[in-house]
This record gives sequence, C-alpha cells and structure tokens, in this order.
Amino acid sequence: MKKIYKYLLLLVLLIVFFSSKLVITFDSTHYLTYIDIFEGVKPFSSWDLVRGPVFPIIIYISNLFFGKNVTGILLCMFMFYLVYCYIVYSFCNKVFNDLKYKKVYISIICIFAFFNPIILGYYHTLLTEFVAITLTMLSLFISWKWWMCDSKKNKILYSLFFIVMITVSYFLKQPYICVVAIPMIISMMYSIIKNKSLKNILYNFGTIIAAIIILFVSFFSWNKFLEFKGVDLNSGRDSSSMLSKQLLNSIDSYKTYVVKNYNEIKNDKYLSKQEKKLAKKVLKNNPIYIIEIYSNKKLLEKDFLKINKNGNASGTDTILEITNTFFKYPSLITTNYLKNYCALSSICIITSDDGVMYSVTNKKDFLHTYENSLIPYKSFENGSSIFDYPEERNETVENYIEYSNQTLFSKIISKFFTMTSVIFKFVIFTEALFLLLLFIIRIIKRKNIKEKQLYMFSLMLLLFSFLTLIANALVGSIIDRYATICFIPSLIGIIGAIMFILRNMRCIYEKRK
Repeated sequence: MKKIYKYLLLLVLLIVFFSSKLVITFDSTHYLTYIDIFEGVKPFSSWDLVRGPVFPIIIYISNLFFGKNVTGILLCMFMFYLVYCYIVYSFCNKVFNDLKYKKVYISIICIFAFFNPIILGYYHTLLTEFVAITLTMLSLFISWKWWMCDSKKNKILYSLFFIVMITVSYFLKQPYICVVAIPMIISMMYSIIKNKSLKNILYNFGTIIAAIIILFVSFFSWNKFLEFKGVDLNSGRDSSSMLSKQLLNSIDSYKTYVVKNYNEIKNDKYLSKQEKKLAKKVLKNNPIYIIEIYSNKKLLEKDFLKINKNGNASGTDTILEITNTFFKYPSLITTNYLKNYCALSSICIITSDDGVMYSVTNKKDFLHTYENSLIPYKSFENGSSIFDYPEERNETVENYIEYSNQTLFSKIISKFFTMTSVIFKFVIFTEALFLLLLFIIRIIKRKNIKEKQLYMFSLMLLLFSFLTLIANALVGSIIDRYATICFIPSLIGIIGAIMFILRNMRCIYEKRK
C-alpha cells in the first residue's frame, strides 16, 4: 500500500510539474551566455566576475544529458525538485514523529511545500533559486544527521559535505553561502552542547577552518584562472566591489557622492581637520566617496571612503565604516536593518532605479510580494513565459523559448498565488517571534520540557531562517526572492514550534490545576 501511495504521489508530481512552463528572465539569458563560453563560441575573457561557475556548469551538464531544449532543462529541474520533496517529507517525518496527528501535519505541509506556487514556480525558472532551495533543505538534512550521528566514519563524510559545499554555494551565488554555512554552524553548536570534550570541540572548529581554507583557495584559484584567460579583475564587478555597493545601499541613511579634488571639501564644515588631512593625502592618488549620514532628513555628519579608479570602495573599508556609524548612532543603523528585514518578508516595498541596486521605501503591502509574485507566477500565466531580454541574445535563448496555453493544473495553482504571498509574509516576518517563544519556554521550564526532539528540530529550522535573513539584511540582499530559501524551513519550524508550545503550556496548566 505504501509503495502504491508513493508511485501515485510521484505520478501527480510529474503531471503537475511538466504541465507548467519554463520561465526565462533577463538574468536567465545572462547565464545562458556562459554556455557559449563553455562551447567555445565566446572567449573566456567575456566572463562576468560577479557570476560564479556553478550554475552555468549545471545548465551545461543538463544540455549534455538532456539536450539543449525546454524539456531537457525541465528534466534537470525536476531532479532537483524530487530531492527537495524527499527531504521535506523526511524532515516532517522526524519533526512530527511523536505527535498524535502526525500524518495530518505531514500531509498539510507536503501539499503546501510541493504545490506551493512560489516554490513550484522557482523550480520552473532558469535562475539559481531552484538549486539554492534544494541545497538549503539538503544542508539542513545533513546538519541534523551530522548532529545526531555517533559513527566516526559518517561524521567525517558529513563534515566533508560542508567543507566542499560551502565553496559550491558561494560560487552558485554569493548570498547563498548562508545556505551551507549556517546549518553547519548550528549543527556544530548542537554537537558541542551535546559533547563538550576537547576532542569534539577541536574536531568541529577544525571543520570550520578547513571549510574557510578551501573557500579562499578556490576563490583565489578561480580569480587567477580568469586573469589567465584575460578577464579584467578591476572592472568593478568583483565580489569586493559589489559587496561594497550593496552594503552602502543597504543603509538608507547614507547619501554618497564622489570627490576627486581636495578643493571640493576644503571648506566643508562637517569634516574635521584630521579627516580633511587624511582625505587630502588619499586624493593625491585616488578619488573618495563622501558619505553623508542623515536622520529624518537632517544631516548629522560626513565621512569619507577611499575608492579606486573604477569608483568602488573595498568591502572591508565599507564594513568598518558601517561599524563605526553603528557605534555612534546604534538606533539609526538598527532601524535601517529592521527595514531591510521587512523588505525580505515583502511587507516593506522596495524600489530600484537600475534594476541592480535596491532600496527600501516606507510603503507597505500586505497582499502582494515583489519578485516572488512576478517571476515564479510567470510559469502559470497564459502565453509566453519569457521576460524581456536584449536582442543580441536571441540566438542563445531561442532553444528555450516556449509558447503554450494554461493547463488545468497551472490554472488551479495560479488561483492560490495571493494566499501564498500572504502566508509567505506571515511566515518570514513572524519566525523571529516563534524563535523567541521557544527560548522563553526553555528558560522557564529549563530541562523539564516535553517533546525535546520537536523543540530541537523547530529551533534548528527557525534559527537557520532567522540568521539567514539577518545576514541578507546586513549585506543589502533585500529582494524577497533571496528569502524564498527560508520559506519552507520557517513554515515547518513555526508549525513545530506551535505544537511544542501548546504541549508544554498544557503541561504547565495541568500541574497548576
């Protein structure tokens, strides 16, 4: 009976999955140009520094195995989707293992996770999200198994997974390094709490150090390879420059402009004599960014950052500048990052002048998401699922263009998009509250808590999502698309937290009675 159920579920997934269209965005066409580089049509010197090699390699391998067409790409995506579905089911089976209505909870979450228009839509969109969502669930799954494991052999295998996959996640897309790094750190915290021996502590920290070393070696090796192939590493598209831009843009209290001549700041009353002296020395060789710090449109003070000839500050200098501002005006910076968090939950609306750098507005929207309503929804719309793209990419994209009418399944799924968007907002915005409640109950009840395994699972999932969103808020990756990886872990974590809270509150009530 169980096998029949599994085959039936697989059949439904197949029908639903392949009834929806492949979505090609502007960025998708950019990724497809790298296939031309691998095939020798374009020189390697045309590689864009900001893009890592992992996603183009996945597309290239998919083309080799399944062909350069829509069906081939969808088959590749479906493989990732099946891995994701299996892990979600396994997680739910573990999280709700001892609950009375276990099958009901698992069925509800699986229906929501497998046929959710946002998630399902991204598994039809030629962007990094379908890989990142799968890698997120895989990392959390391995994290749990690593923490629970007593076998030395398996522990080594799990640690090797994290050591390798941190580099893979970084080269998939820089913000997605959290997908592997944070589950690894959480698992290590659990492991050290469980076993405080010096050997275990050294083993865990050794894994972190090994992962960092492999990441940096890979990063510098990749840059050296690109430099050897003729790529300009000083184009302003390198990781440090892009990080600097995002960090500065994430603080809406900052206004910046470029100064190339000392006379422009010579009489500026907001800069001290010492700052002017340092700025004058820098201006002999490099231009500078003047940073104006505002609070409610009132100029508080100015500072400066050294920039290169391409007009970019280093990521390290920018981090130090923001840290310095935080110690001077902690409430100002904290408010900025809270707005960024709201933007990731798609409650605060974001805007962009160039489609690259985004800023948070004071406007609210409690029904619609930003990119999560635009990009994945395209796969359920009637007609073409192709966004606008430059004409020069026609030849690269032509094999993946698909025109078709809506199917019955895509029509049904599209009807739930607004509801899903509202649930997405609720889940992402309130996870911090449920995380806090878990900590409070643990403090109140200390070691006398019921459903300890449920507590640990829920805590792990919510902690991952919260820390990932905080990391994105800090670096200015404020598009709700980047929060999608946290959606299902948060949802499972919140439902688990509610079950845990209800059970423990009932126990407290029964004791008092």
